[in-house]
Amino acid sequence: MTQIIQLNLKLSNAFLLLGKKMVLLDTGTSNETSTIIRTFQKAGLNLQDLSLIVHTHAHFDHCGSTADLQQKSGALVAIHKSDAPFFLEGKSVHIEPINLFGKLIIPFMKDGYQTTKIDLLMDDEFDLHPFGIDGKVIATPGHTPGSISILLDSGEIIAGDLIGGGRLMGILQPGRPRYHHWYSDFDLAKKSIARIMEMNPTRIFVGHGGPLEGKDAIRYFNRER
Repeated sequence: MTQIIQLNLKLSNAFLLLGKKMVLLDTGTSNETSTIIRTFQKAGLNLQDLSLIVHTHAHFDHCGSTADLQQKSGALVAIHKSDAPFFLEGKSVHIEPINLFGKLIIPFMKDGYQTTKIDLLMDDEFDLHPFGIDGKVIATPGHTPGSISILLDSGEIIAGDLIGGGRLMGILQPGRPRYHHWYSDFDLAKKSIARIMEMNPTRIFVGHGGPLEGKDAIRYFNRER
């Protein structure tokens, strides 16, 4: 069974997936390599054993340390094809706020990050079993066109920024399901969320706040339809 280790970074969560091999999901902002490496060391793991770095989407707070980590680990880099052009330019995909907090904070959001090559372009599905993880990537567009989620065989899902946890980017009530503050296509995001809820997830890990109990998320998003 695949183990999930949540890394609470400066502005977002990253996730280390431990199975027969290791996969890192997202890399936070720039200059977070040392924090991520310490997580490996505390768990008795070697960074050079990392097989793959997967990105939930192309935003500065999820791709910022990828170039440095790829150089130090030699891991392959994967991102959905729809967000790939932004990643290759070191830019964040444009998103629009859906609430007051989102409108207030978006002027303070930085952009730009060091880029690196892409080894694997993901599409609608991407099998993680060859990388030692019991699960797969599924396309869940809406936060960005190329947003993806990880569906593990255990029933756990890592949904990136498709779903929010708590208020104020997860600072308050991190375990309460919410919509995120920004989306490139909110209607499309609702469809992607509905698809995830139909899978009856046991737990949902998100890019800010969380984790969420599956039953709580199902109840909340069914009510919000």
